[in-house]
Amino acid sequence: MQCDVAALYRRVVLVILIILVTINSAWFLINKHSGPFWGLIAYTIILILCLRQHDFRAGIVGGLLGLSVHLYELVILGVEDLTSFELLFFLLNLIFPLLLMFSSYRAYEFRK
Repeated sequence: MQCDVAALYRRVVLVILIILVTINSAWFLINKHSGPFWGLIAYTIILILCLRQHDFRAGIVGGLLGLSVHLYELVILGVEDLTSFELLFFLLNLIFPLLLMFSSYRAYEFRK
């Protein structure tokens, strides 16, 4: 039973990372800023670490950094000048890192 739950959390982490890579790729294509590019690079590296080495601590740290950056942007910079697609991508980049942190922590917990 515990192996099934651990495998489930590993799959959830990988799916969340694939979603984040896809979101940041699309956002980079429609945006003139470099933020989505750095998010794309970071989440791709984390995806590789989780996929190849089962290093779910990278998912915890990446989720924390992604959430921190987007919370900072929300509080300090605001979202008034974002278009509808950019606002959608921004909100998804605010929600999915939180899910990434939780599921990466659970996957790491089962791996110990």
